[in-house]
Amino acid sequence: MAALGLAGMANLHDDKQLQRLSRIKYGEALSLTNAALHNPLQNLEAAIKTTVMLALFQLIPCVTSGVSPPENLFDWLREGKTSDMIPEDEKPGADLIPIIARFAQLNATLRTRAYADGDESTEQMLQQLLAVDTEMDRWESSQGGKWKYEVVSSPDLPREAIFRGRYHRYSDVWASRIWNHFRWARLLANQRMLELAAGDPRTATRIPLREEQICETVRRLAVDVLMSVPTHYRHPRLSREQLDAVQTHGGAGSAAFGIPHLTFQLRVAACAPGVPYDVWRWALDVLETVWAELGMLHAKSLAGVLRKHRDKLDRENLEGRLKVESDKGVLV
Repeated sequence: MAALGLAGMANLHDDKQLQRLSRIKYGEALSLTNAALHNPLQNLEAAIKTTVMLALFQLIPCVTSGVSPPENLFDWLREGKTSDMIPEDEKPGADLIPIIARFAQLNATLRTRAYADGDESTEQMLQQLLAVDTEMDRWESSQGGKWKYEVVSSPDLPREAIFRGRYHRYSDVWASRIWNHFRWARLLANQRMLELAAGDPRTATRIPLREEQICETVRRLAVDVLMSVPTHYRHPRLSREQLDAVQTHGGAGSAAFGIPHLTFQLRVAACAPGVPYDVWRWALDVLETVWAELGMLHAKSLAGVLRKHRDKLDRENLEGRLKVESDKGVLV
């Protein structure tokens, strides 16, 4: 957290000395993490959570760059799942990793191969994506106990900080982070299915995709990402009392520690196909607030990605309207 805070201040004020200090603090954090993982039995719960979160963190660049995850990245977790090392109430986090890793592998294949409509390979890819989504759906529907969360309605809170006047309350911060990793992964898996089906319509007719159900899942998960924001980010529009009421406490580091993950999740939600305009607008406003308040360059960069995405949608909508009007003119 100290490294993140110092880096943000350095970015806002272009201070080279603060940049150097932030790197030192980051190195210290890595050293402490490495020491904890070399002696996991000293604090087994912390070691498990750190390993799970590092694995999930590594999957993000794999998916965004279209690179398949290394085969040995998840060996420790696979071995742990077959032993008694992982406590029962921590297994959902570990169970999620191979599912997302499987999607990352399929995503890498999609990025590096061309698929023709009607080909067997195209049909196989759609079936594999559908199988991964089925696994994700099973994971989501099977969660109970500490993994259940509540949707709280608070229409009087500032709308800049609370999306549509509602937010999530989790058992702890750790559970909320695992849930959001699930959300970005399933959002992208569903997006890839829709894109492949749109580009290969003949292939899609041979597979029971239920596209309307997929679109509804995308909209629901995008809204869930936004409703989870108060757990991960202390919005400056909320008073101390309001923050205490809406934030989930315990179970993992809070405050700035989870914001880099959150900014990526906001980008995925805002740019997902078919989401309402208010999802895009609210996510953009949060990213701009994070940049203005904390100086996170990543948030500034992703805000630019959201604007380019909206410009592209606006151009496509305009071209579609012009084509309809042109076709009407031909018919007349």
